[in-house]
Amino acid sequence: SQRTRFCTSAMNSKLRRFLANNFSKSNLASSTFINARIESCVLDFADMTMSKFERTQIVNSSLHGVNAAHAEFLSTDLSGSELRSGVFTDSLLKGCGLRGVGAVGAQFQHANMELVDLKGANLMSANFEGAIMTGADLSGANLEGAIFTGAQVDGMILTDTTGTPIGLI
Repeated sequence: SQRTRFCTSAMNSKLRRFLANNFSKSNLASSTFINARIESCVLDFADMTMSKFERTQIVNSSLHGVNAAHAEFLSTDLSGSELRSGVFTDSLLKGCGLRGVGAVGAQFQHANMELVDLKGANLMSANFEGAIMTGADLSGANLEGAIFTGAQVDGMILTDTTGTPIGLI
């Protein structure tokens, strides 16, 4: 569709800023976002599979139900965004800023989340099965029902967390 081509070509541009745009249900699969600022946008149920985000800020935005499987988030900040029921399986989120995100029921199976900042995040019922979470900071996070079975959690910081997670010893 014409809208899809517009969104994809706009997202492949460098130094783009998107403020309060609605990209709900958009097909952004395999798009590239470099030096973009996506602020207060709605990306609910968007298809972002295999997309690449580099030095991008996706702040205070809604990504409810987004499909970002196999996506790469390099030096990307998603702080304050809503990721509820989002799919990030097999994604690269190493070193990303996810401070204060709402990720209730989000899927992060087998994602590389090494050194991720999840301070104050709501991770209730999120699934991190098999994820690499070495050195991740979950200080102050809600971990009620979050699944960490088979996750690599060496050096993970759990100061002042709440709730009872599954699979953490």
